[in-house]
Amino acid sequence: MSALHPALLAWPFALLVGVPLVIHLINLLRRRRVRWGAMEFLLASQKKNRRRIILQQWMLVAARMAAVGLSLLLLAGMVLSGDWARLFGGGETHHLIVVDDSLSMTAEGPAGAGFDRAKQAVQRLARQIAQESSPQRITLLPYTVVADQTWNADEDWLAQAVDPQRLAADVQARLRDWRATQLATGPLAVLDGVERLLAQGRAGEERTVHLVTDFRAGDWQAAPAVRQRLERLAESGVKLHLVNCTLASEPNVAVSELKLLPGARAAGVPQMLEVAVTNLGPVAVTDVTVETNYRPLANVSSAASASESDASRATSVFPAADAPWTSLPALDFAAIKPGETKNGTLQVRFPAAGDYALRATLAGAFLGTADALAADNERYTVAKIALDVPVLVIDGDPRDDDAFHVTTALRPGGATRTGVNVTVKPATFLRDQPLDDFAAVYMLDVGRLEKSAVDALEDYARRGGGVAFFVGENAHRTAINEMLYRDGEGLFPAAVEGPTDLPYSLPGSARGTEDAASANASPADVSFDRRGALARLAGEAYQGFSPHVSRYLAVDTARLAAKDSANSSAATVLARLRNDAPLVVARPFGKGRSVVVLTTAGKSWSSWAGSLTFPILLQELQGYLTAGQVAELGGATGEALEVRLDANRYLADAVVTLRTPYDATSPWSKVERPAEPADGGTIAATFAARDRRETGRVGVYEARFADKNGTPQVRREARNAAQREGDLAALDARGVAEQFKGIEFVYHGYAELEDQTKRVAGVDASPYLFWLLIALLAGEQLLGYLASYHPGQQSSHHSGHRIGGAEVVR
Repeated sequence: MSALHPALLAWPFALLVGVPLVIHLINLLRRRRVRWGAMEFLLASQKKNRRRIILQQWMLVAARMAAVGLSLLLLAGMVLSGDWARLFGGGETHHLIVVDDSLSMTAEGPAGAGFDRAKQAVQRLARQIAQESSPQRITLLPYTVVADQTWNADEDWLAQAVDPQRLAADVQARLRDWRATQLATGPLAVLDGVERLLAQGRAGEERTVHLVTDFRAGDWQAAPAVRQRLERLAESGVKLHLVNCTLASEPNVAVSELKLLPGARAAGVPQMLEVAVTNLGPVAVTDVTVETNYRPLANVSSAASASESDASRATSVFPAADAPWTSLPALDFAAIKPGETKNGTLQVRFPAAGDYALRATLAGAFLGTADALAADNERYTVAKIALDVPVLVIDGDPRDDDAFHVTTALRPGGATRTGVNVTVKPATFLRDQPLDDFAAVYMLDVGRLEKSAVDALEDYARRGGGVAFFVGENAHRTAINEMLYRDGEGLFPAAVEGPTDLPYSLPGSARGTEDAASANASPADVSFDRRGALARLAGEAYQGFSPHVSRYLAVDTARLAAKDSANSSAATVLARLRNDAPLVVARPFGKGRSVVVLTTAGKSWSSWAGSLTFPILLQELQGYLTAGQVAELGGATGEALEVRLDANRYLADAVVTLRTPYDATSPWSKVERPAEPADGGTIAATFAARDRRETGRVGVYEARFADKNGTPQVRREARNAAQREGDLAALDARGVAEQFKGIEFVYHGYAELEDQTKRVAGVDASPYLFWLLIALLAGEQLLGYLASYHPGQQSSHHSGHRIGGAEVVR
């Protein structure tokens, strides 16, 4: 038996319990002897009832002393354990201690990292549990194991019997090697895992769940699903103890984005690299610097095997780790407000084809005061750079010069390198030739297509390919609407009405006259959406170079507007003519994209092919079309990494080896997994599908495998810190109480944990003491009534008094 406030059971207990006795003795001393004539009769009555009267009085004094004692026990917070607990239906207690090891627990505050405080809290809990005399069992697991349900009965502490003499030392030894992860693990998955763990417990045991976490607002605030799980646990009789290991909200700044902008991913071609920095803290930061660099990743030669020998691994643990980093220009941000994201771009030119790792790292004096989390100060991405980007051009009418103008704009030759390799083919090429080897397909004034060609284009776009249409005299309204558009389900972005001449001038304009002033006042034939994929052409550098358009293919604007209002992923207009008719319309299709330029690529309908802006148009279209195929290879730490292989090129039992990031503090490791049959004639090996720790570190991962001929292959992806883990706003005691009002739980602040943990084990005696006190007070009132004098009904009609059982003072 123990108490939350044992000090009340020392000298205050004896002092206060003795008060009723002292009062009774004082009242005895105050009695006076009074002699009178009828004493003999009263003495006889007194002798007859004396023993009963004295017994009633002492019972009344004892009841009052017991009432005071029970009140003190109730205030002291008595907890029954051992044999006492078993008398009240208690006995063995199972403590499930779950420790938050997510990324936010590594935040460094003035008092150190939250995970270090969490381990100290667990050690305090262990010391308190060891003091209990009743049988205790303990389960001790980290968040990630409980959330992923990857506990192991042979390795983890699952309902272990407690040895009071060794528990504290054993817990300390077990926690010594625990490290916080770089994963984002929320409480919802953890509570689901807790319910499954408790379902495996013994019948009749007392169950206490201790959640040792930092109560980040993003996970716990306004989380109805989390509240529902806690309510369910409390209603099932589980005692909830919420242990807060954070002292306050901490500031943090993170690299939130690192990516190459769409364009030709080819060697020697300038690429634009975009970096974003987000201030997740409550105060503004100044003088923020982002250092950027890249390094080539080792190529896999034919001499190397996909399953390397131990000797080769010993000499080359992770080949890419030895490649030097090449520095790029730094980006500087003068100030970033709380909650604000600042973006910057810089140019990078990769010298050769291959895979490259890119890295952006925060630097500046603010890191010492306004940044508590280190893992999100660095961000990685992987760029696959080709020698040339293959592009397919389908020439619908070889008699026209459309293909020539497109090829020249995409690959002008000479000293200008665009990194695009153009292949020109007729429409029959689409029937039975694979398209996946091409980064984009340009359809130039193609007439009616066979169904097999349409299916090939749509399948290609769904997998991430980009298709661009230029129209002309061969464009047939019925063929486009019925086969390519198909009421918005097809690849073509809009329903068409037919070729239309653009009026040479609008009413009031002076186009066609020799008046220069009037000509300058005339509107341009083409205007670009400043927020769309062709926004570059809307810049001041290209003003005055608008092409002249004489003829275009009109679209059904009513259906276009209806689709746009009903579907956020519907077609968008990137450019319009001066009569407000759409000229360039684009839309996503599957993982890819499609776009239509509603005039010719040659000079028959417009002068665009000979203008300064035509190569710029093709470059921007190329970037837009290939965005689906050059999506950033990466994700957040813990996200699954899937390697999907063509079953015709790889063995059914092909083994994929995943290499984790390597640095000085985190040694290289590998995970091997056989590929399994998947859909669409493929086989796949998936990492982190269940155990997120397989991809749980920030950096670049490398998957190696071999085809049927034994030729080694490699694929790389980056994993970065989840941004929600970088938001370090936290709930305090009041915030937790407001979020879970109505749920029975005990909140432990880190500083007060030592005293409060004394309530963790055994059966809470407060309910029993309360009802016992109520019964005792009722009995005291009854005894007081019986031990007091009550005159009868006839006492007012006689001169004598009815003595009854009253004590007479002599």
